[in-house]
This record gives sequence, C-alpha cells and structure tokens, in this order.
Amino acid sequence: MKRTCLGGSNVSRYICTLYGYSALRIASYLPKDALFITVDSNQESAQIASEIFKQAGISDRVHSVVGSSQTVIPQIKDQHPISSFDFIFIDHSGENYLRDFKLLEYHNLITSGTMIVADNILYPGSPDYADYIRNNPNYSSKMYEASVEWPVGVKIKDGVEVSVRN
Repeated sequence: MKRTCLGGSNVSRYICTLYGYSALRIASYLPKDALFITVDSNQESAQIASEIFKQAGISDRVHSVVGSSQTVIPQIKDQHPISSFDFIFIDHSGENYLRDFKLLEYHNLITSGTMIVADNILYPGSPDYADYIRNNPNYSSKMYEASVEWPVGVKIKDGVEVSVRN
C-alpha cells in the first residue's frame, strides 16, 4: 500500500519547501513506495529543491507543488492518489500555521494516527496554532524545546510541537 506524506512519511506533506533541506532529510528515510509532497509558493526555490531531490536520488518519492498553501491544500486529493496524510511537517510563516492546519482538517487530510510536526513554534512562533493544538481534545501534543543559533553565537529559545490525531 502506498502511503502519503505531506512533508514526510508514507504519505506526507511539507508546507514550505524553500530549498528542500528538511524534505531531503525526511524523504531519504522513507520507504521506496512513499510519497512526499512539498508545497512552496516560490517557483525558483521549488525548482532548486527539485534539482537537489533529483541529485539525491529521491525525486521518485518527492513531488514538489508550486502554489500557495491556501490554493494547494484544497486540491491535494484531486491531484494525488491519497485520502489523508500519515505525517505533516509544517515549517513556513508562523502566522499561517493555524490557517493551513484548519484547511487540512477541513479537507479530511488529517485522520486518526496522523502525526503533525510544527517547527519554530516559539521563534518566530505561532501562538495561535500552539494554543489550538494543545487545547484540542482530538490531538495529543507535546512541545520539545530547542534553541536557534542565528545569527551565529546568539541563542534564541525555540521549539518543535509534535502532535498526533487521536
């Protein structure tokens, strides 16, 4: 059975490709029959990421979609042979985390067992997403603290929120 990841897993979704570093790391550990879908609104960075995926030998498992997440999410099921995601990695503008998460819910792309990993939950942060996921009885969620060292030598408190749909 082919699983799908939005971001990563057998069927995964990754919101915000940039140059594909996280997608490359995640997809390289997926089974050969997995599908990893990345979304980026920037054509140039998506093209660079696609070249990197090709060079790394994972382009058969990674499909890069160019467009805004608001446009792409509602069309995912029409354009890919999936019913929901096993794993979702969110790493784009924090102010859009909750909006996009609710779109994923609305289109039934999150089902029981779906794991959602939201990066940069504290810095630059997404407090509305964190509040929603932590107080929603449909999810088990935990934040793992980390620190960002950017610029070099400056430590900033950050974290990753890992949630699973019950």
